[in-house]
Amino acid sequence: MTGNRRLVIVCLVVAGVSFANWLAFAAFEMSIGGSAAGTIPSRDRFFVTSHGVETPVDRTTWVLSLFYTTATMIVSAVGFPCCGFLVLRHVWLKQVEPQQDARKKGKMGAAFRLFLKVAVALCILWATGMLYAVIRDFVVSLRAYSAL
Repeated sequence: MTGNRRLVIVCLVVAGVSFANWLAFAAFEMSIGGSAAGTIPSRDRFFVTSHGVETPVDRTTWVLSLFYTTATMIVSAVGFPCCGFLVLRHVWLKQVEPQQDARKKGKMGAAFRLFLKVAVALCILWATGMLYAVIRDFVVSLRAYSAL
């Protein structure tokens, strides 16, 4: 198996697992009424939030929600770029490369390469911001929980 084929298979698996996990996470979050990430529990009250609405839950559900939310967001920050890689790879191989010989990397090719660079930079920026926010919320909630 070649390196490129192995990379595509890994990206397909990561993207598929990420998508399936996202669906399971959405169902879990809807069933309990929100997420524990970023919430601060007290000794007598554990709650999850969704769009500003607080729903009381027991301690075990709160801890499960905190860890599951964090894990899902981290996997998504890796899985969604894998989906993007697969789409761009398909577009590049099927659309752009066969045309490059015909136009000799003219203005259209340079513009498309610039678009790809900007798109990749924005994806990296988005993933970095998402990971920072998820880890920050996790740490805040976990510190509050451990202080109980």
